[in-house]
Amino acid sequence: MTAIQERDWEGLARQWREPDHRPDVRWVHAAVDRHTRGLRWLAAVEGLVTVAGLAFATAVIVSNRTTAAAGLGLAAILHTVFVAGFSFWNRLGVWRPLGESTHEYLRVAQERCRRQRRSARFFAGLLVVEAAALVAWLLGSDVELPSGGWRVGLVAVFGGAIGWSIGQEWAAKRRLLQLAGIAAGLARGQ
Repeated sequence: MTAIQERDWEGLARQWREPDHRPDVRWVHAAVDRHTRGLRWLAAVEGLVTVAGLAFATAVIVSNRTTAAAGLGLAAILHTVFVAGFSFWNRLGVWRPLGESTHEYLRVAQERCRRQRRSARFFAGLLVVEAAALVAWLLGSDVELPSGGWRVGLVAVFGGAIGWSIGQEWAAKRRLLQLAGIAAGLARGQ
């Protein structure tokens, strides 16, 4: 969520706390609708990346008829299918609110935050499992590794990805708490 959106949520919370004031919440609907359009674009891009990843992995297997290429290609195919399946499953039911009420828009926004948290945890867990599998494979094979600073780069990428995942988890949790406060204020009739 951008800083502008966070200020909007905080402003709405302040308005709901004011006595005898019914805030204008049309912006909640607009924010959720904007996020829905973003989800559609993201799903389209993920679909293209999935097809490209599967095509690339298949091309590696076909053009390099070695055991190492087959193993890496198969791992890439399994990874791609697993991630695409999770992404599809994680978005089920959060494309749009079930009704036109502000309560329904807040409900779908809260569910999207919960799904973002689940996605961040999935990503971190997948990174750990794949890193362990890669290390085990490298230690158990006779593959010659290139010299140079690639190890430092690999650790930096892995650490950055885990850090990004933790940041996504915290941001979604913070947003979820804000939305819960707004929903509670709405339920109290403020």
